[in-house]
Amino acid sequence: GRVVVVPRLAPTDADVAAQVRADRDARMRAFEWRYERHARETRLAQPTTDKLADLDAHMQALANVPEQAGFPRGVKWPE
Repeated sequence: GRVVVVPRLAPTDADVAAQVRADRDARMRAFEWRYERHARETRLAQPTTDKLADLDAHMQALANVPEQAGFPRGVKWPE
């Protein structure tokens, strides 16, 4: 038998965009616990570890990743 080597194609922009969106969604899910902590601290009348406005700003920055000028190949992730 013959071995046929098929060249691997570079991912398309749509492929990269889908991966970046999946990564963004995972980052958002991984950040949600900070909202839960803030809500718990508020219910218990404790000082909050994070400011709600800061949490919202970070989540919105993640949500806006697809709007970045370099999307999908030149994404700058919020810190």
